[in-house]
Amino acid sequence: MASAVENNAKVIDSWKEIAAFLKRGVRTVQRWERTEGLPVRRHQHMKRGSVYVIEAELVSWLRGRQYTLTTQINRGNMSQFDLLHTLTKRQAALARELQRLVVSSADRLTRLNQLKRSRPANVFGVNSSDAASTQSPSDRESA
Repeated sequence: MASAVENNAKVIDSWKEIAAFLKRGVRTVQRWERTEGLPVRRHQHMKRGSVYVIEAELVSWLRGRQYTLTTQINRGNMSQFDLLHTLTKRQAALARELQRLVVSSADRLTRLNQLKRSRPANVFGVNSSDAASTQSPSDRESA
């Protein structure tokens, strides 16, 4: 059997690097090896074996795990605690992403409004005479 290095496969070489790739802690990744079949390989040494994974196998395992989680939820094979824990973590991640998007959108809108105020109205395809009619009531009062 050809080695991963001979096949130019990308190899991830330690628990710490594997955990970083999966965006999890080292202990979580080690638990996944024991309980969920994370495809970790070991170099055999005299005392302890160093671990490594082949990135393509890890990505494949992740895809299969996501399918398995969905299947377990649909079949009712997860305990209520495990399901709640998993969904809570996903909900928190989604909430963080939503907050990031809202802040980013608000920043862009603020910059766009500042740009509109700093440029003459005709730059945006509006004649000077039309500019007054397109202003919001609050903008007209401040003008």
